[in-house]
This record gives sequence, C-alpha cells and structure tokens, in this order.
Amino acid sequence: MKDGTTPDRTRDEERLLAWRDEILERETRIEAELDQPVSADFSDAVTERETHGVAERLGAIGMRELAAIDAALERIRLGTYGICRECGDPIEAARLNAMPTTTECLECAGAHG
Repeated sequence: MKDGTTPDRTRDEERLLAWRDEILERETRIEAELDQPVSADFSDAVTERETHGVAERLGAIGMRELAAIDAALERIRLGTYGICRECGDPIEAARLNAMPTTTECLECAGAHG
C-alpha cells in the first residue's frame, strides 16, 4: 500500500503470481502422488487410498484458489482490481493485503455474511 488506503497493484500482482506458482508446484506433487500404484498389502493400500482422498481434496482446493488468483490477475489487467463488485467503491488496501483475491469491500462482504 503506497499510502495505506490504495492497493499497490504491482506488489499485489507479484504476490498473486508467486502464490499461483506455489499452488502449481503443489498440484504437481499431488498429481505425482496420485499416479503412484496402490500397494498390494491391504493395510498399506487402505492408508494410501485415504491419503489419495486427502490429496484429491487438496487438489480441488488448489483449483479453486487458481481460479480466484487468475480472476484477480485479470482484474489487475483490466484496471478493475481493488474495486468492489457490489458497490463500486474501492476495496480497503488492508483487506486486499490480507485477501488479495477478494472482490468486495468490507462493508459489502459483511452484508452477505
């Protein structure tokens, strides 16, 4: 935040891109885990299937995160990043700092909550 009230779009874009890279790396590890053959040992196979279930849920979360990040990057590109989709007012810089993919100001988010 340059003055504490307006978002620093360059910094936010860098953070979003770094976060995106982390998620893609995690997704690669998850895919590698899911590609492993299941053990012939019954107890090991049960544990592996449970692990695969967790990995699949993490993968789904990662895909939602990627979609939110890509949408935020698109808003930066279009010049609408930091503008509340509900009321059209600026989103508080502190809120964007905490949640760089948010699309609503604190007031509008509270109205839904």
